[in-house]
Amino acid sequence: MATNPPMPPVEGRYKQAFGSMGNQIVGSLWDYMQAPENKVRLVNVLDPLIQHIIKSIFPYIAFSAVLFVLLLVIAVLTLVVTLKATGYNPVASLVSAIPIISAVTADAALPASV
Repeated sequence: MATNPPMPPVEGRYKQAFGSMGNQIVGSLWDYMQAPENKVRLVNVLDPLIQHIIKSIFPYIAFSAVLFVLLLVIAVLTLVVTLKATGYNPVASLVSAIPIISAVTADAALPASV
């Protein structure tokens, strides 16, 4: 029965992630990017690129937000209509014996001679 070799310590796992050649490449790339003139070049390339990407995807983000709010409102309205249709009333003390609106409209509909 084969057993797995013991796991190296946590910091050792990250050092082994790329291997020695990968670590050298990443290290030299990091050192290259830390030079001040290379940082300026990188900023000059990445800033317009990021601004263009944000301008391109902003309408999609805004549309998604509006759609989400609209769907949330529709869901709440559906819940309210469903609860009212089933007669659900969580606060029974708010129901009056004579509904005010129907009493007012019924009185207004009666002829004066009655």
